[in-house]
Amino acid sequence: MIPFTLRRLTIQSAAFIPKRNEWSELVHSRMSAGKAWLHTPRLCRGTRSRLSDSGSRALPWGMIPFIVFFLINLPAGADPIRGEFWLREDLMEIVSPGENIRKTGDLSQRQGNALKELLEDARWSFSGMIYGFSVIWIPSSNARAVKEELLIEPLALIPEGDPRMKTVSLTRENGFLYVLLEYTPDSTQESRLEGWGGEVYPASAGAGTSAVDFGSRRNAIKTAIKEALRAYLRVRDYNRPREVRGRVAFTDFPCTSLSYGSIKAVVKLRMDLEPLRAYAID
Repeated sequence: MIPFTLRRLTIQSAAFIPKRNEWSELVHSRMSAGKAWLHTPRLCRGTRSRLSDSGSRALPWGMIPFIVFFLINLPAGADPIRGEFWLREDLMEIVSPGENIRKTGDLSQRQGNALKELLEDARWSFSGMIYGFSVIWIPSSNARAVKEELLIEPLALIPEGDPRMKTVSLTRENGFLYVLLEYTPDSTQESRLEGWGGEVYPASAGAGTSAVDFGSRRNAIKTAIKEALRAYLRVRDYNRPREVRGRVAFTDFPCTSLSYGSIKAVVKLRMDLEPLRAYAID
């Protein structure tokens, strides 16, 4: 079961205009025409059109159970933070052998797992914007026979089932199902967001990839965090560090796309790093 309480279904025709900044434009380029299986999600974050807008394809009746299961309408509060993830429609529609026997309107195990994973990744990402992550990164060193290690853990998580996290809209386009989500922080969480936005914390950005599989979205995001650290340190310290420790937080919701069989993630973040641990001079 999806761990968010369903209140009531609303499909409105409000004019939500997509806002595409320069960073989003650089990240998302379309694949060559005529190769539908190579299409990449066109938008990765921010506000998108609702289901009934003229610019998006209407969902078939067969998708209504997914909408009823997914859309949540809750009382408005403080200004919400928003982000968008996507699912491939073939993942939603193709079922494995033995999964075809189910009641009409129910989700198959494959579909349920995909939707649940998306929601959990969204909860993890929103938490990364509000609270941030602890990071321990040991870069690889062939000369010293050191294997790379990466540990990224959230400093805190939005509670599972938090009613302030909701799905705003679903949009079907070019073989993808886009899910626009939002979370309304309380006053304490707002303070944390503002704190991470201060210029005292240096900023960086990075991109990472992961093979398409369950868990691959988050793996790609973690790799992007590591690459953001690498990009920041490379121009400030010539020597390879022995260990990097600190805290990081997203300044924007992670951006994901599909690129030649891999999920690509791009992150923008701010960092609070401890003094680097260097190798002893031989």
